Amino acid sequence: MKEGWEFLRDKRREMFSRWLKANYDFILVDCPPAIAWQVRFFLLVADGYIVPTIPDRLSVRGARYLCRRLHNIKVKTRPLGLLWSMKREIQTHSEFVETIRTGRERMKFELPDDLNLPAPFNTVIPHAVAITRGQTGTEPYVSFRDKYETGPAKLFADLCQEIIFRIKREKSPASREAAFAKS
Repeated sequence: MKEGWEFLRDKRREMFSRWLKANYDFILVDCPPAIAWQVRFFLLVADGYIVPTIPDRLSVRGARYLCRRLHNIKVKTRPLGLLWSMKREIQTHSEFVETIRTGRERMKFELPDDLNLPAPFNTVIPHAVAITRGQTGTEPYVSFRDKYETGPAKLFADLCQEIIFRIKREKSPASREAAFAKS
């Protein structure tokens, strides 16, 4: 039997989760890899999380560290994918994305229990002035196209389609059976 405060906490979380799902299609919370109480709360009500990473070795090590921390604190929400972001048109970034995408380099990075980084999304978000400008705007926006120029707007729309696909795949009976078989 749960104590009163635990029951209220769980009930409040459930109500908040229903409210979010009724009012929003997507909520993207950009946060540092520190796991503050707000981030833990969002992970409790989320369908999944995305690990944004600059396509370079140091950033992938940071993503690995974040995944390890989430694993160690026993977060039950599953990662939807690794998002290459702030990609610049330099050879090392392009080669890194292509190497991982084609599977020439494995995504195992000494994580506990063979925990791997999530599979990268096909959408790659470039380092662009339009994206930076859209993040600092003070006006309310109704759509990606209103907020960003056409190129970045299409990328974010493509990313949303990939997110929807992966969430549906995670919720499919076959996916649940595979996860159950692993535990």
